Amino acid sequence: MISINTTTTGEGTLIAALSTSVSAYGIAYRGTQLYTFSPETDSVHTIDTSTGAVGAPININVGNLTGEGDLAFRADGVGFPATVFSDGTFNPTNDLFTFDVLAGASTRIGSTSVAVDGLVFVGDTLYALGQGDLVAPSLYIVNQFNGALSAVGPLNVSANSLFSGLAVMTTGTAYTSVDDQLYTINLGTGAATKVGAADINFGFSGVSGLAFGAIPEPSACAAFTGVVALLAGVRRKRRV
Repeated sequence: MISINTTTTGEGTLIAALSTSVSAYGIAYRGTQLYTFSPETDSVHTIDTSTGAVGAPININVGNLTGEGDLAFRADGVGFPATVFSDGTFNPTNDLFTFDVLAGASTRIGSTSVAVDGLVFVGDTLYALGQGDLVAPSLYIVNQFNGALSAVGPLNVSANSLFSGLAVMTTGTAYTSVDDQLYTINLGTGAATKVGAADINFGFSGVSGLAFGAIPEPSACAAFTGVVALLAGVRRKRRV
């Protein structure tokens, strides 16, 4: 788990190594508690942002979820996980679910037209980062009843990796991670703007989730290092 400087450089700083390896879709806050969804356990886990301690699996009664995706919580506490594969095979289904982490129940609401690798709520509106076209990822608004996507616009940023995330500060500024670099996003057009110099990245590989909340460094963005870091440990990467 790392924090990211959102104001000037876009560089990452290690907060703590996770106590348990989980191949997480992404991260999201429900109130003050940070959660992740792991396809290894088909369960939700809490993460302590001070120590990196991963909580015991919380069964939400959904199974066979595989691949990249993300997680978001609405203001009423309802969770929304998106997944690329959800039938136990490598046939893309791009499914979207809702779940209640307290009741341990989930419902499939539909499939998105492209693979979603970032989810975030702004008020009652659910935004998604769509990776249907890896070369030109786009921003969408998600229909929370059937999973239908309405295009906002392209980020106008080329992506070489499926690992990415989406988060919004309380001030309303939206951020995304693409190829381990931080960008702001215009929620009206989808256009992305690099934070910091063009040749600066996080310094960590495979960042696959972003979330804003209470972490050790104020005014920073908590980021969960994804599959690469989880399989091989947190790994520094040289600037491009």
